[in-house]
Amino acid sequence: MPLHQLLELALRSLPHGPEFRFLDRLLSLVPGQHGVGEYRLRGDEYFLRGHLPGEPLLPGVLLIEAAAQLAGVVAQEDPTAPAWPGLKLTALRAVKILGTVRPGDTLRLEAKITAWLGPLVQARTSAFLADVLLMSAEITLSGASGSTPVEREGTLGKPFPVVQPEADLSIRVPAPLLRNQIIGLPREAVEAFHSQKTAPFDLR
Repeated sequence: MPLHQLLELALRSLPHGPEFRFLDRLLSLVPGQHGVGEYRLRGDEYFLRGHLPGEPLLPGVLLIEAAAQLAGVVAQEDPTAPAWPGLKLTALRAVKILGTVRPGDTLRLEAKITAWLGPLVQARTSAFLADVLLMSAEITLSGASGSTPVEREGTLGKPFPVVQPEADLSIRVPAPLLRNQIIGLPREAVEAFHSQKTAPFDLR
């Protein structure tokens, strides 16, 4: 199958409807590692009527949402990890919005997966207009609370075994992160993680 068709199939993993999709196409994708995509602000989007009248601008929160959608595609296409239903934006850190996006502008979005912890995915994301950095953020995505990972064949990868979050408690995470941001992990897993003091999974 041609590469462009594979990228189109990967893009279909987004659960969002067309009214709330801020990723038009994928330019490159290394499943489970990083991806590059584009979003063009057309000018007829419904939210521009109120943001702002006479001076339409893409809201900053939607700029972050676009990057989070790209990170979700990259994560869900990982052939070595289970697909988590209901993957949602859970936490933000070190967010910087450095510019504005106007109708007619085309954004280049980049996302790099930096860590996994059960249903939690950490990614470093950025958005560019031409070569100008407009936004950078470290984000965390989480599978739905109480959900079960789904065994499936990734669009660009091979089948993989389902791994439950409690299967590997050797991953070490700072206790403050666990208290404030972990969703849907078994209590015994959280308690085991709390006993650890250092970790590679770090949102600094």
